[in-house]
Amino acid sequence: MIVTSPTLPTASATVASVRLPAHCLARVFQQKGTIALADQVVASAANFISGIIIARSCSADEFGLYMLGFTLVLVALDIQTALLATPYMIESPRLREGALHRYSGATFVHQLLLSVTFAVGLLVTSAILRFQGAGPQRLASVLAALGCVIVVIALREFIRRVCFAHLRMKAALFLDCCVALAQVGGLAAIARTGHLSAARCYWVLGIACGVATIVWMARNRRSLQIASRDVLRAAKDNWETGRWILVSGAVWTLTMNAYPWILNAFHGTAATAVWGACLGVTASSNPLLLGIHNYLGPTLACSHAKDGNEGLRKAVGRCNRILGTALLPVCTVLVLCGGMLVGLLYGQKYAGNGTVVAILAVGTAGNAAAFSYSRALFALGRADVDFGINVATLVLSIVCGVPLVKWLGPLGAACALTTVNTTGACARVLGFHAVAAGQAPAS
Repeated sequence: MIVTSPTLPTASATVASVRLPAHCLARVFQQKGTIALADQVVASAANFISGIIIARSCSADEFGLYMLGFTLVLVALDIQTALLATPYMIESPRLREGALHRYSGATFVHQLLLSVTFAVGLLVTSAILRFQGAGPQRLASVLAALGCVIVVIALREFIRRVCFAHLRMKAALFLDCCVALAQVGGLAAIARTGHLSAARCYWVLGIACGVATIVWMARNRRSLQIASRDVLRAAKDNWETGRWILVSGAVWTLTMNAYPWILNAFHGTAATAVWGACLGVTASSNPLLLGIHNYLGPTLACSHAKDGNEGLRKAVGRCNRILGTALLPVCTVLVLCGGMLVGLLYGQKYAGNGTVVAILAVGTAGNAAAFSYSRALFALGRADVDFGINVATLVLSIVCGVPLVKWLGPLGAACALTTVNTTGACARVLGFHAVAAGQAPAS
């Protein structure tokens, strides 16, 4: 079987994606959007099945440690996406082939430097915890394993985002299929021996990502032209585009991923494991939701580049109709059957948490509604507005979330997170329309 090489697009392909007529969007979504959805099904299914394997093969405490480590992975990837991948998505459609390859190479260097910084931070934190004997038992080992593999995990995610930015969904699908097979297969093999642990899970994930990214790099090395002057120039450009996206994304990530740590502080790693199981069931909507996101995010940037604010406003409306139609049946099933699914998938030790899943499902709908408005603000160059909204929701999360988690455990965390998501979605709708109305139309 011949596999298409996941290379960067030519200049003509890039320009074509920007000049896409509005009446052709639906037809293109049926093609590339379907592949994007299939890719996200593969990526999310790999994480979903991995969580089930870990929950069933390990103790609740060990699964809780895995969830704590996973929040740090999400934080690192969100920072990388905000600082590098999102500026790349916005800027790359405007570049011709030669400039595009130089920009891609420079951004690749930035990605490596950033991921090495993550690795050093995790390894230093692990050493401090081990020396002082602080934190949950075995957390230092998990952080040490994560520090050793975070570079390749982050590189795999960066490659996915490059593929999405150029609407090369087949390349992303091929990459994620390779990682998924190695990840799930490795975890299942170790689980059968009875030696699976949170730290070993991250070693397996790192090996899977490492092999796939090495193959991609070998096939695409000519598309990454690296020169020191381009690295410095692109760093300045990415910072200009991404600084508000970075701080906004950092605040949002802190808000979304603080609850496992708050739960651990008040109720221990077993409560964190319950939270992870409930989130895992709720994440069954992720293949659909994130698959649509991966396609619609670049589409919004292209719509604004071609048709200005009015085109962006219409594209946002189409995005919301697609998201609403797709999510309604999924959220309905989660609300009605979430408790049964938790016990069925993760084991009876996690049963009886249907209310938590139902509340999280409502919050997922709110978070989905916020996506298109957040990316539209980025396309308008007003990530500072998104940052302000995220600061407000972080304050709300602290004021309401900490007491609710302390009193109600995972149920309180679900109530707090859903409140934050719904409030943030409403604020982004108002913020986008205010900014779009106040800006002069694109010439």
